Amino acid sequence: MLRKLLRNNKTLGLILGILIIATFLGIFLENTLTSSKEKFASKIFKQCSLRQDKETCYKDQFKVLTKDKDLFFSASVVKDIQKLDPQLRYCHNLAHVISIEEVSKNSSDWINLLSKVDIDACSRGYFHGIFEGHSRVDGNFTITSQSIDDLCSQISSNKIEPDKSAYLRNCVHALGHILLVQETADVKKAAQVCDGVSGNLKKYCYIGVFMENYQKTNLEAHGLSPSGYKITAEDLTKNEEICANFSGVAASACWQTMGEMYSHFYSDSQSIYNSCIKASTNKDTCYLNGVGSLSTSLANSINTKESDINFCQYYKDSEAKYKECINFIISYTLSTSEDFLNFIKYFCLEVDPEYKDFCKEKINLFKT
Repeated sequence: MLRKLLRNNKTLGLILGILIIATFLGIFLENTLTSSKEKFASKIFKQCSLRQDKETCYKDQFKVLTKDKDLFFSASVVKDIQKLDPQLRYCHNLAHVISIEEVSKNSSDWINLLSKVDIDACSRGYFHGIFEGHSRVDGNFTITSQSIDDLCSQISSNKIEPDKSAYLRNCVHALGHILLVQETADVKKAAQVCDGVSGNLKKYCYIGVFMENYQKTNLEAHGLSPSGYKITAEDLTKNEEICANFSGVAASACWQTMGEMYSHFYSDSQSIYNSCIKASTNKDTCYLNGVGSLSTSLANSINTKESDINFCQYYKDSEAKYKECINFIISYTLSTSEDFLNFIKYFCLEVDPEYKDFCKEKINLFKT
C-alpha cells in the first residue's frame, strides 16, 4: 500500500514537473518570439523611416520578411513599427503586399487563409490582398456575376452576424477590383458583370471596379497602367464623365469613389465640396467619402493642426445633415485605425459649438 502510494506520488510529481517545465518553456518561447518581432520591427524601422521612398522600402522589407516567416508574423511586426512610426498607422497598401507574398508561397490555401486573417486589420488590406494574390497566381481564375455570389457565400458561410455581412461585402468589393483587371480596364464591361450580382451586394462590386479605376494598383501590376501613376486633373475629368454615364446604384458607387479621388488630388475640404457639386443627387455621398478619406490622410500627418478640419461646415443649414457628417467622419476615420482617436477628438473641437457634445457622444459610442 505504501509502495503504491509512493509510486502514485512519484507519478504525480513527474506530471507536475513536466507541466511546470512546459509552462516555463511556453513563456520562454513566447517572450523569444515577441523579442524577435520587436527586433525585426526596430531593424526595418531604422532602414526605412528616414528614406524618401519610405513606403517602397517598407513594402520591399515586408516582402522578404513574409517570404521567410508568414503573414501573421509580418502583421505583428507592422503593429510594432506603428508604435515607432505613426505614419504607418494607415497600412492598407502594405497589407496587400504582405498577403500577396503569403499567397504566392502556398496558393492552394488561399480560402483557408481568408478565414484566419483579421478582416478589419489595416482597413481590410490583408483580406483584400489575399484575393489579389490569388488572382495573380491562378491564371484560370475567372470572375462572373454567379462566381462572385457563389465564392463570397462560400467564404462567409461559417460566419455569424455581423461578421457574415462584413465578409460578404468585402469579398464582393475585392473581386470588383480584380474584375476590372480581368476586363482589361474596361469599366463598362466590368460594371455589366456587377449588374448581375445579387441584391445590395452589387453596390460593393461597383465600388471595387470604380476604386480600382482610379487607384490602378492591380492594373499597374498587370501592365494595364503605367508604373508610378499619379492622379491628374485630366484623370478627374475622365472619371467624372464615366460617372455621368451611370445611373442608380452604379452612379452612387461611382461618385462615392470620385469623392475619394478628389481627396487624393486636393488637400482641402472646400475643393472637394465644390467638385462634388457635379454629382447632383449624389453630391453628399461624394463629399462625405471625400472628406472621410481626407480625414484619414490628415490623421496620419504630422501637420494636422495646420489644416482646416471643420469638414461639416457646409451643412450648417441642416441639423440632420450636420450630425450625419459628424457621425460619418468619426466612423470612417476610426474604422481605418483606432489610433486616429486623438485626431477625431481634435475634429470634435472644431465643429460648431452646438454639436460638440454630440460629437463627443459619438466617439464614446464608437469606442464601446
